[in-house]
Amino acid sequence: MLTLVAVSIAGALIFVHLFSAVSASLGGVDLLLKLELYTRGLTSVVIPPLGVVNARTHSVPVRISIVVREINLDYVRFFLDNAVQNRAELMELFKSDLIKDFRQLALKVILIGMLGGVVSGAVMRYDRRRIAVCALIGLMTSVSLMGAVFTTYNTSAFKNPEYSGNLKAAPWIISLAHNGLSKLNELNHYMSIMSDNISTVFSRMDALNLMDDEDVVKVLHVSDIHNNPAAYNFLERITKNFDVDLIIDTGDITDFGTPFEELITENLSKMPVEYLFIAGNHDSPGIIDSLRKMPGVTVLDGEIAEVKGIEVVGWADPSSKGNEINTAGDREILELNLSIRQWLARTSVSPDIIAVHNPKATNSLAGAVPIILNGHTHRSSIIEEKGTFIINAGSTGAAGIRGLQSESDIPYSAALLYLKKPAGTGNARLIAVDVIKVSNLKKGFQVERMFFIGEEQKFE
Repeated sequence: MLTLVAVSIAGALIFVHLFSAVSASLGGVDLLLKLELYTRGLTSVVIPPLGVVNARTHSVPVRISIVVREINLDYVRFFLDNAVQNRAELMELFKSDLIKDFRQLALKVILIGMLGGVVSGAVMRYDRRRIAVCALIGLMTSVSLMGAVFTTYNTSAFKNPEYSGNLKAAPWIISLAHNGLSKLNELNHYMSIMSDNISTVFSRMDALNLMDDEDVVKVLHVSDIHNNPAAYNFLERITKNFDVDLIIDTGDITDFGTPFEELITENLSKMPVEYLFIAGNHDSPGIIDSLRKMPGVTVLDGEIAEVKGIEVVGWADPSSKGNEINTAGDREILELNLSIRQWLARTSVSPDIIAVHNPKATNSLAGAVPIILNGHTHRSSIIEEKGTFIINAGSTGAAGIRGLQSESDIPYSAALLYLKKPAGTGNARLIAVDVIKVSNLKKGFQVERMFFIGEEQKFE
């Protein structure tokens, strides 16, 4: 009899471990739910390719896995559009769907456990009566298992989750869900006021109207938005208030390059001027492909673009070729630097601007072009070397959407370049730069205008 019981329990547990998976849907996200034997009681949320969020939610040594398989962006877009007005209703709908999905998982576990008992009895070549007993023991085993899981389940364990993979860098997501979105409308209003005030200051300064010359092209350099929705409002207002002709983005528009983040980048469609994008190490192939399809956006990776007579060439960061979010290694950066040098050596074109995300990739290129634009460091800077102006926009997203939660003041920053087009052949000349910084802690704004008066220089 003990052998029969042991065989039945083992069969039930093996079948539950192997065959418990069920498909589910929650708020536009297709999921796979399954229960597996494990060393401790865990609930694991698996988000390919980002990683796993684990929480020790129960005492029974099994793991409940929730695997994200596909995301319906249209549904998520609808949810975001209605999240503020119908939050309570939507949360109740989510709760109802989640309960239904877990009931489905529990029912399958119970039935699979009973089937495991039947199969184990058949394997042992028991008679029908003993197989029926095995089925009953398998049923009791799976019912007891699910009962113990739900009895000891503690949802508050998700307040202290464990992260693996790229999600190690993203605990801010949980905090944002509680607090960050409530700040967004207020922050957008603040950014609009700051942008208008900056424009007013400079309209009073421009007594000579030097910057409104028809031969002057205004190029707004932005970088490292890192998913911050407030940055797009900032960009749009600056572009309109300063009559910007062109925006150049040197990358890291997202954090992880996931489909969810693609929703935020759709704000680029509101930009009233041409938008040139050069991918950074946080931008995935999927995000880059979506930007290529977006009207008004041009993605550069070894190509040259001409806007209002200004020629710009850009190269994507080597890390943007894959889904892993890593900073490119020294060898990859050196190879990119060499590729740029070779391109400059063999081309007959003399671009006005080279744009690359990582400053290391443009080392020793001073003297080859009038202007080099970089990002990556989150620190704005302007350096002149061998007649070349090397400009870093800092972080136009104030280090990203996590900046909404930050206690430190990482400013929203951008650089507005004023370029004088040549009368004939030759490169455009940089005559001034506005370095714009808006405090993330509502301490106001700082704008510095630098003039560059010098002889026109030839670059070959």
